[in-house]
Amino acid sequence: MTSLPYGNVTALQALGLLPVYDDPGHNISADTDIKWSGEGGERGEIGLFPEDHAAFLAGRVELLPEILQAASQPPPSSFSFGHAPNLYWLPYLMTGDAKYLDHMEVYYRIFCNQMNKPYDNWVSWQQAGRYLAWPLRQLVQLAYLEKRGLTKNSYYLVALENAKNNFLNNAMSGKPENKHHDVWRVLVFNSVTYDSFGWTGWMESMVGQVINYAVQLGFNDWFPIAEWQFEHLNRRMNLWSIKAVDNDHVFFANRAPSGAITDYASGRAWAASNGWDKVTEYPKYKMDMPTYSGWDKNSLFAADSKVDGMFYTYHNRAQYAYAWAALAAKNRIPGAAEIANILRSKVNDRGDQWDFKNYQSGYPFSTDSRLKVNSGTWKPVRNENGLVEKNSWLGLPISSLDNPQILKIDKLNPVSDITNLLKDRGFDTSKMYGYSRVKGTFTAWVGQAFDRAANIAYYPWGGGHADSSINGIWKFNIDKLKFDIESMPSNPNRVGVQWSANYKNRGGDGTFTTYMDDAGGIHFSLPDGRPPSQHTYGGVVKIGDLLFTTRNRKYSYNLKTKEYKIENWIKNESLFMTSIQNAVFSYRDQAFGILKSELQYFGWNKLESSQSVVIEDISSPPNGINFVGQHLVLQMDDTRLMAINFDAQSSRSVYAIFDMETESWGDLVETYGLPEHNYTQEMQAGVYIPSWGSKGSVLREFSYGSLRGQWYVLDLATSQYTPFSFTGYKIQAGTFVGNKAFIADVGGIKALFYLAVNSKVSEVYVMRIQ
Repeated sequence: MTSLPYGNVTALQALGLLPVYDDPGHNISADTDIKWSGEGGERGEIGLFPEDHAAFLAGRVELLPEILQAASQPPPSSFSFGHAPNLYWLPYLMTGDAKYLDHMEVYYRIFCNQMNKPYDNWVSWQQAGRYLAWPLRQLVQLAYLEKRGLTKNSYYLVALENAKNNFLNNAMSGKPENKHHDVWRVLVFNSVTYDSFGWTGWMESMVGQVINYAVQLGFNDWFPIAEWQFEHLNRRMNLWSIKAVDNDHVFFANRAPSGAITDYASGRAWAASNGWDKVTEYPKYKMDMPTYSGWDKNSLFAADSKVDGMFYTYHNRAQYAYAWAALAAKNRIPGAAEIANILRSKVNDRGDQWDFKNYQSGYPFSTDSRLKVNSGTWKPVRNENGLVEKNSWLGLPISSLDNPQILKIDKLNPVSDITNLLKDRGFDTSKMYGYSRVKGTFTAWVGQAFDRAANIAYYPWGGGHADSSINGIWKFNIDKLKFDIESMPSNPNRVGVQWSANYKNRGGDGTFTTYMDDAGGIHFSLPDGRPPSQHTYGGVVKIGDLLFTTRNRKYSYNLKTKEYKIENWIKNESLFMTSIQNAVFSYRDQAFGILKSELQYFGWNKLESSQSVVIEDISSPPNGINFVGQHLVLQMDDTRLMAINFDAQSSRSVYAIFDMETESWGDLVETYGLPEHNYTQEMQAGVYIPSWGSKGSVLREFSYGSLRGQWYVLDLATSQYTPFSFTGYKIQAGTFVGNKAFIADVGGIKALFYLAVNSKVSEVYVMRIQ
């Protein structure tokens, strides 16, 4: 069973469980008088969400107590399908109270019982309009909860699969060039009997909202249905005109001559020979009225009153259409963003008061064709200053635990970008020693330092061993999605500080990590006084203007003065040599983490300031946490670190959390669900995603051993690991990724970035999580 972030609106919205609504600005009270009998006319409870629930999500938090009060009542044994409200979903998500979920399950069974249909297979040609929308809405929500092990009954996922197959195999099975299919593709959703094939502007929009909502809940296999059905709104807007988009009731049989349609078969036969030519937005006598016929086709028609003695429509029909288009735009359905933008502006032009339940957020939706995701690749749009535009960031789909859509960023290649910059700036690339050149500065056990305030990741003097001699400093600007060079590498042939033949020959002793002079002497700096290239592991940190690494020596670079400095470490008043088992994280002007000598696997350390070279021993992790190479240390937020480990002595997978503010460790927590595996090493990818689960989750990729390249997600509420795979782009596993998988706040969103560099690819991926 997987929990949810109950009561956290932002987290629930990030998961796609709750829509985001704008506030139209008028006052509203909670609806505590639910009229289940279905009184005529428009009411606030009709919609994807009731009016007061949408108002709460738009920021009217004072409505919640009465919303919960109204939802305390179970559904009656019978009710009107047309006015069946989404009464229990929001209360359940806000409280986690099982009584609301019980009401939902009863509610669903009553729907099926009134249709005289089985609980696991109720959708057929006879369900349409609101008779389709509201049972389907209930089913989608329960199927989502069943997938997480939260429902008592287990027929919802089967029912949803059967519903999907009904549409895919029946409604969508015709050929587009066939007029029968061409008309039926939109009419079939609103048929109760053969002579009521047709649509209403608002009911069709309700169906469209529910289907797109299903996609947002992670049921991606419903996307083809959502895209197929959106043709209805596309034709109302583009084949007819904007003035007809909020038409009320249009019945197919009324377009045929008297007696031509007497059953389903004759209805299909008539459609096959007539199609859209005979199916118009209003009856001909209404369309011929002088006001309507003379109305600007690019403006919404008059609503809520008679025109030329005839009633045409209600004002909220266009609002329902906007809500449908807005949800479709968020699902990247072609043409939906353009329609949503037009409808919102046209409703505003008509001067209508917006309903909360239709005032979907996201306007204006991006219509730039370059923003469209094709084959899992995202093409960011930049302004004249090179910054990625906010709308481009907002155009990324929000991923959830059930629908984690990761995308490759178009034309972003770390290795090629840095190589080309080196050439452009006059560096002789033939003087790059080592077998992997620039690639090795990303793959050779190299860490990064991420400046969250500036949104820049730094990669100082990576490489080392026999991988690469290049000791430059690269940087990755997240706001621009651009790689650049902060400091050029040392010139091996610079007069007076040229490199020895020993060092050029793969470092003389097989490594570029230390410098070997012509006499065979070993040094921890190059002749120009700068750090040699090296495997930096997790020991890379930026505090203020100082960027430094921790292996062997304190190698530092001042980003402001552009000066390098190399200092010895000191511990217990003696010189101290740090080894590879190191990882450090900044908190204010301090640094915390692992600063160990070779074969020292326990303990925990601190640097009192960015200028300090004194390594202090502080509170050790709980027994079971060690740093033998099976560990993963990651930063959860501004103050907390997590150390994850496989404890070989007890054969347990465990973790503990360290608070940098209080300098204290939490309890050791045992975790479950990982398969047996051999050696892992510490350059695993690991990120904490607070919106995935009630206590957040850790997304982890193994980078060595039997689980290499495999992803798992650890739910901190249940301590359970489960296998994980992305949707979207088929990503490649980077080599020793480590903290080059990280989360950044950029352009109004929160996103995961992942640098994938290996022997075959050099790519960067992005996944929006909020």
